[in-house]
Amino acid sequence: MSRSIDIICMGRAAVDLYSDQLGAPIRSASSFSKYVGGCPANIAIGSSRLGLKTAILSCVGSEQMGEYLRQTFIEEGVDVSMLRIVPERLSGLVLLGVQPPKNFPLIFYREHCADMALKASDCCATTFAQSKALLITGTHCSTESTYEATCHAVNLAKNYACKVVLDIDYRPVLWGETGHADGEARYSPSQKVAEKLAPLLSQCDLIVGTEEELRIAVGENDINQAIQKLRLRTQATIVQKKGEEGCIVHEPGNINPIIGPSFSVNILNVLGAGDAFLSGFLRAWLREMPLEECCTLANANGALVVSRHGCAPAMPYWQELQNYLSSYPNSDLHKINHLHLRMNRRRGRLSSRRDLCILAWDHRDYFSQIADRFGHSEEEIRKFKKMIYSSWRAVFDEEDSVELGVIIDDEFASDILCELKDNVWCAKPLERSGYPSLAFLDNREASSILRHWPQKQRVKLLCQIAKVGDETAFNRQIEKIRCAYEACLDWGQELILELIPQGNENERRSIYEAIQTLYSSGIYPDWWKLPHLDKEGKIEKLIQSTDPYCRGVLILGQCRTLEEMETVFAQTQKSSLCKGFAIGRSIWASTAELWFSGQISDEHALINIRNRFQETINIWNAQKNRHSSQNQTTSKVQ
Repeated sequence: MSRSIDIICMGRAAVDLYSDQLGAPIRSASSFSKYVGGCPANIAIGSSRLGLKTAILSCVGSEQMGEYLRQTFIEEGVDVSMLRIVPERLSGLVLLGVQPPKNFPLIFYREHCADMALKASDCCATTFAQSKALLITGTHCSTESTYEATCHAVNLAKNYACKVVLDIDYRPVLWGETGHADGEARYSPSQKVAEKLAPLLSQCDLIVGTEEELRIAVGENDINQAIQKLRLRTQATIVQKKGEEGCIVHEPGNINPIIGPSFSVNILNVLGAGDAFLSGFLRAWLREMPLEECCTLANANGALVVSRHGCAPAMPYWQELQNYLSSYPNSDLHKINHLHLRMNRRRGRLSSRRDLCILAWDHRDYFSQIADRFGHSEEEIRKFKKMIYSSWRAVFDEEDSVELGVIIDDEFASDILCELKDNVWCAKPLERSGYPSLAFLDNREASSILRHWPQKQRVKLLCQIAKVGDETAFNRQIEKIRCAYEACLDWGQELILELIPQGNENERRSIYEAIQTLYSSGIYPDWWKLPHLDKEGKIEKLIQSTDPYCRGVLILGQCRTLEEMETVFAQTQKSSLCKGFAIGRSIWASTAELWFSGQISDEHALINIRNRFQETINIWNAQKNRHSSQNQTTSKVQ
């Protein structure tokens, strides 16, 4: 029987707030980063990133934290059909400190939280019938109502021939065995836990826990006695996690345990390592691979996570795990972490396969000059920018052949930025307008600027490439771009790098040379915004061979006429890397001149911009369709 879901992850789904100040106790932390948390939630996301089809069985609040959890699951490819919204409860929160190598304090805010409202009725029989396995965890055995739901889910799993996986996930504070201040504690003897888990053990196919958790599960003080007692109660495969020492797997009927390999890394944060371990183990186990392979994937996956900040966002993707294993012990963690960050920023931004048609009106120096020329105030600039937005919005509401987006600024269009919905492709300029040498906004450092930008707002950086021979200026530009690139990595934003050559034909530094130099300097923008692509395809080959995870190229306008854009668009259709255009003055500059000089009304300006934008989209689509028809004709002839 074919099953569309590999594993249902049942239980905790909360929000983790990680201290950004490493080495400081929570009381001294001044800022926190927000992530998805909770053992089942982490495993659902971690397993999805490794290629498994996962579902989450839990509850979240109807507030914005609950919305964040739900949206993140969707972006990570996790099935949310059994994620119930509970308006009367708040989503759980956890505050976490990072004091490596041994101290990782936690404070749980989970009293009457949403995920503990899980009921037996939340289990959908249809989903279980489509699933290979069910993951349950110890925390949801800690109250009568959630224990009942867990037992019901296990019975459903057995009825539909789903394997049952138990992650003991013992947190004494969540069982009421310690006080709120002892959230970090992982071991506190409790007969209550053993009694609750006892009826479930015989139903399990896989049991995973640390030495302390395995002892707690059967109420034993010695690990060997605990394993023996577990074996009397279950025929499950028993996996003992040993952290940096690897793992031990006990198979029924086999007196010789399997010793999983360890992987040496510098430890930043052990929180979430066990969830990554199980995600890696499940990737192989659910595909019926040898247990030795299960152990290798599990331990390597856990090793990568302990070197990172956070749980769910630190979970490796299959590509980086393969990269790590293929080169270990000589793995280049810098390159692997770079790959991880690139893929993390792609998450949730692949919803549309349509071309991007971006209207840019982030120009600030241009508008200041035109307003001064005709004696207008900044309020008139803001008014005109709102008119551009209204024109864009009119096209957005009707156009469905492409994905529309915007590039706008904070200086004259901050109210528009606040109005845009999260699903709109949006970018803001980082560069100070009117400074060819390249400077950031308010002459501040890039990182201090981006710290306050929402991640949904991509970073556009315009660089007017220094002329050939002016290597000092070019090197300064490279260092500025590097600062922006590293800040984007730190704060999770996509970088759109716009390159415009300066000078006459003999003075210009080629776009190809600029891109090649930037790559050799370790700078990998997510997007390139370029005047054109060369006919020989050198730029495309360079980008694809150097950075296969580049999001693509967007063509800029440079005040071209519609006829000129038609020619450029025709040329770019040959490139699989060109994803669309990001054009500004070619669409609205002539209308701006007429409006600011008082020659046309607001209504005429709105119509002009809307029509010009729509015409540009139509030209793009026409060239795309023409190229597609030519390819089909060529294929038929061949």
